[in-house]
Amino acid sequence: MFSRHGFSTRVFFHGKMEAGTWSYVVPRTGHLHLLLAGSAEFEHEGRKLRIDTPSLVVYPRPCAHAIVVPGTAQLLCAEIVALCQSGGAAGNLPLVIDMPLASLPGVADMLARLNAAPAGGGARADATGRLVDWVLVQLLRQMLAERGSGAAPLGLRDAGVSKAVVAMQEAPGEAWTVAALADLCGMSRSKFARRFREVVGVTPADYLLAQRMRLAKGLLRRGRQVQDVACEVGYSTQPAFTRAFRAACRQSPREWLQRGAWT
Repeated sequence: MFSRHGFSTRVFFHGKMEAGTWSYVVPRTGHLHLLLAGSAEFEHEGRKLRIDTPSLVVYPRPCAHAIVVPGTAQLLCAEIVALCQSGGAAGNLPLVIDMPLASLPGVADMLARLNAAPAGGGARADATGRLVDWVLVQLLRQMLAERGSGAAPLGLRDAGVSKAVVAMQEAPGEAWTVAALADLCGMSRSKFARRFREVVGVTPADYLLAQRMRLAKGLLRRGRQVQDVACEVGYSTQPAFTRAFRAACRQSPREWLQRGAWT
């Protein structure tokens, strides 16, 4: 059964993972992984995502990936069906989404309720299922809030520019140019720029900036150094990144962190 949010979930693991590798080689669904304690490395398409704070990692659509646990980690894992096909707020999500649990309002209360539920039996299973559904809804709301009015609708279905939108979402640190994006979409530079503005509401450069700032905020929240974040999101120098961040967020990265780091 699908929930009223347009997706269904099935929790298949909740507990401790000892040192080792867990692979999802031919997944037929999306996946959600809640890292509740410890650290883990998520590997997909030749990339590695190191997580060492309580976090949510979501693969919205089927994607072969592996979880590498160096020691012991507490995880909750679930399958997700039809998140990207549900339309509206769920369309065209990035290949993988990671977000610290602390950035999702109310998550501490939900985890406390889960821990308070009796071990085993239907009550615990129901509480776990509700937690997974709730976390996914909060994630979608948070992403919508962060993208703001300067980003494309998550439900974008325009065949002409969708490849460019997805490319910038999944690899915002790449040195994308209008010419490269136009070639990706099989259009001339001028036609692509005009079509993108018509469909998305902003220029490709503005959209790329929004995606870079989304990624930068996530890295800064995890304690990454500003100079390292600058390189990872596509800027050759820290001053260039700081100027772009200030232009987009009206404050420097350090000021943003000092004022709460959740806006």
